[in-house]
Amino acid sequence: MNKGVKYRELEKIPEWHRVLLTGIRDISILQSKLKAFARKNNLNIFGYIQDTGNGLAYVIDRYPRKKYCPIPSIESLEKLAIRLQKAIGGQLLEEISNERRDIRAILGLIEGYDGLIMHTVDEVKRNLGEDFVITPITIFSLHPNKEYIEPAVAIEGDRKKTGKIKELAHHLKQHRFAIHDLADGYVYLVETPWCTEPD
Repeated sequence: MNKGVKYRELEKIPEWHRVLLTGIRDISILQSKLKAFARKNNLNIFGYIQDTGNGLAYVIDRYPRKKYCPIPSIESLEKLAIRLQKAIGGQLLEEISNERRDIRAILGLIEGYDGLIMHTVDEVKRNLGEDFVITPITIFSLHPNKEYIEPAVAIEGDRKKTGKIKELAHHLKQHRFAIHDLADGYVYLVETPWCTEPD
């Protein structure tokens, strides 16, 4: 328990995400296709790649950070998802699994932004125990001239146990992470004491 540690929860905004089941099995091929799409169309795209067991899915997210670019409207994201499906192929879904949980937190595994220390999925599981469903993912967010890639986890579970995720983020020296409240339909960022560039 990190007593006395303070976390900053940012403004909650309406949640939105879509899953593009691509059928592609090679992550480098999917990344190349996503990069080409973002550059050709001069777009910012926030999301992550997840292995479904039947190919890779790209989950397009409404990322609630506005320090460097505006938060996109849900209408614009709906159009983006359709354009991406037409460009890459595959099937658009609201979720990968039909099993619903209160929250989904997206937590990176690299300390800070220098890439020197990377934590593991097993370490996350040891810290959180059996209270959550933990899925390995790869954050893959795109800008017209660059991309951000980071090994990460999607953590799903009971909203009442969000405090354990905050403690883990502090332990892993994460600057911030997003929480999707799937039950009430909003998303927000949590900034930890490690955060050096707050919104």
